[in-house]
Amino acid sequence: MNPPTPPDEHPTPDAIEATGQRLVDRIGASRATFVLAGLLVLSHILVGLVPYTRGRVAWWGVLVARRGPRLLGRCGAMRTRALDRGDEFYRLVSAAFLHADGIHLLVNVLSLLVVGRIVEGVFGPVRMLWVFLVSAMAGAAASWLLGETITSVGASGGVFGLLGALFIFGWRHRSELPDDIGRIFRKRVAILVGLNLALGIPLQFIDDYAHIGGLVAGGITATLLSHSLSLEKRQPRSTTIILVVVQALLVAHALHRIAINWELQ
Repeated sequence: MNPPTPPDEHPTPDAIEATGQRLVDRIGASRATFVLAGLLVLSHILVGLVPYTRGRVAWWGVLVARRGPRLLGRCGAMRTRALDRGDEFYRLVSAAFLHADGIHLLVNVLSLLVVGRIVEGVFGPVRMLWVFLVSAMAGAAASWLLGETITSVGASGGVFGLLGALFIFGWRHRSELPDDIGRIFRKRVAILVGLNLALGIPLQFIDDYAHIGGLVAGGITATLLSHSLSLEKRQPRSTTIILVVVQALLVAHALHRIAINWELQ
């Protein structure tokens, strides 16, 4: 009896085209990215209402005015002294949901809406949120451990993590993706990351340590996650549940500690 013929390791052109179409369809149906962007905007408004209710800024300042380091610190910003004490690691989570001013928020939200929807299409909503959160935490940790920033906020570490996840996915599954999509995931993402990191050299207010930390964490996380584009392989439900619970606990703990900050001060 002849041994069975091993399956062809290279997908057919029809299979590649079908994968590309599934990705496009999933991007169009993405919802979690919009929810996350809405949460970033909501938290920014809530922080901005504090100086507004105290008469320190006009109504438009709720969105665009710059937040001071003391206010951001009470709301959960990454502060090196607080983390050095070893009892306020929740700041690694909460810092991603805070922004210094309206321009800072706008840049990160627009970037998230572009990149996050693609990552959500590839990995699904729960895993996209997990990549964002882990990358944001890693970025804040890198800023704390390696940088000279005293107070740091922003979702850019999480956004860079999403870019890292896209690059790794595009490289690992390059034979399964249409050429135009594969080039976007590999070459254009690499160029975009390089340009953004280069901007951090002359512009001292850009925290490249946070960006690099988020980028590396996103790439590593993407190698460990299953994607949702394959019809043959289903994402493990147990893993999805665990990721949901862990994320909920991390965010809930951060909110609890921020509430304590406002009670004590």
